[in-house]
Amino acid sequence: MKTKYLIILTCLLITSCKKEGRVVDGDYEPPAPYFWETYDDESVEGVDADNDGLRDDIERKINELVDTPNRRKAFKQYFKTLYEALKYATHLDGMSKSKQRYRDASYDHSCLSYFYEFRGKDWDSFNQIEDDIKDLFKNSKVREENYKEYDKNLSGDVYTVHPDSIKNCRFEVTNN
Repeated sequence: MKTKYLIILTCLLITSCKKEGRVVDGDYEPPAPYFWETYDDESVEGVDADNDGLRDDIERKINELVDTPNRRKAFKQYFKTLYEALKYATHLDGMSKSKQRYRDASYDHSCLSYFYEFRGKDWDSFNQIEDDIKDLFKNSKVREENYKEYDKNLSGDVYTVHPDSIKNCRFEVTNN
């Protein structure tokens, strides 16, 4: 009988301890999985529990590495678009969708780079954060292959680099 109560109590403790995501910039951050839970590493899409268009592991990494609300929102905007491009890379019309999404991402990148001082200490930090997050895009074999296909889809074309511009930000810019 005691064993039964102990098992029930243990189950209650485990399920009640499921951590809620912390609040970042007014939104709940998706919680990290427990050690016994696994992420969906067998697909390009992965887990997007809050349905905001960005994989949860990427969202948490941005929240961890990026220091201001505007920068976090700009990184999320950019990587959501890039994430869309990667999802379509291997589809039948993947080449055209990848190219269009890359063009969209270039506008998002101009928003993102607006918040960093070009060629200064901030710029080095920006490049390191961008590289760290891009590594998450390729954190499994299927994602690595998809990224290569996406990259192949873009080859041979010329793309415009847009000047840094707050006008390309699709979120409310704050004074933080």
